[in-house]
Amino acid sequence: MNHLADSMDEWAGLILSDHEFLTGYPLGHAWQVAHGPIPVGKRLLPKIPFVAGGSYSIENLHAVEAVSGMRYRGEIACRIKGLPDGESIGFDVVD
Repeated sequence: MNHLADSMDEWAGLILSDHEFLTGYPLGHAWQVAHGPIPVGKRLLPKIPFVAGGSYSIENLHAVEAVSGMRYRGEIACRIKGLPDGESIGFDVVD
């Protein structure tokens, strides 16, 4: 993970200066144009995590319950922490 800012003010300034890239707004907006508003309590997550090579496309996104999504991202973060770039990781796909 790359360090982004040393303070909230610095972070806010960076977000304001390049919000489209840092927030993923264009991709989220494109998903909503295709699928409608994100339901209350849901968040967009990649089907194949971006950190694992998932594409930055609306086809790779789906809306999931917010807390489940946070747990999923936390699990991924724990599994890849300390791994060198390019290391293989495995996922169990549950439909």
